[in-house]
Amino acid sequence: MGLALTTVDSVKTFHVSSVIDNTFDTLLTNLIAAVSQQIENYLNTKIKRDTYTEEFGVLEETNKFWLKAAPVTTSSVIVKNHYQGNFDEGATLTLYSDYSVMANLGIVHVTDYALERGFPAVQIQYEGGLVSGATDADVTSAVMSEYPVLARACEMQVLHIFNKRQNLGASSSTGRQGNVNFEPGIKLLDGVIEILDDTELKRVKVL
Repeated sequence: MGLALTTVDSVKTFHVSSVIDNTFDTLLTNLIAAVSQQIENYLNTKIKRDTYTEEFGVLEETNKFWLKAAPVTTSSVIVKNHYQGNFDEGATLTLYSDYSVMANLGIVHVTDYALERGFPAVQIQYEGGLVSGATDADVTSAVMSEYPVLARACEMQVLHIFNKRQNLGASSSTGRQGNVNFEPGIKLLDGVIEILDDTELKRVKVL
């Protein structure tokens, strides 16, 4: 199923104006998945705790790297600096002597190493993310428990699209349950953006 910040039942509970029939469950499931990805992209973060690899460009003064999946497990971080564009042949930096990790912020700070410049020039492998879960359902439960505001933001956006399902543009697809754009071209609602911005979970984008 992939990332889901809420459940169909919770969306139905949030929709207090009328009852949503069970025949719409598949449609709502697909909308939840699409909106969850849209929210994760907006936050520029990784919600599910997992192992990730990111690459960064290096300019003359570059020495801090903001990872998408915070908080980070410090001992999992592997930092490589390229050699002529090849990370396997480049240098692997040493934790504490070459770089430090601000785990909660998801920042790697190269403190005592002259990085080779380039785009990309640094590769960082690490374990990080907001919530853990052995299954997709576990991740959803963890989000709803630990970050309920993300679930509410998702539900607001899902219901907004659901209620517009008969009036979406040509980029939507049509089925027996109505029209839906599975990769929503519909922008996030202002109210949803306000909620997400208030969480302070949005990650900055760094070279």
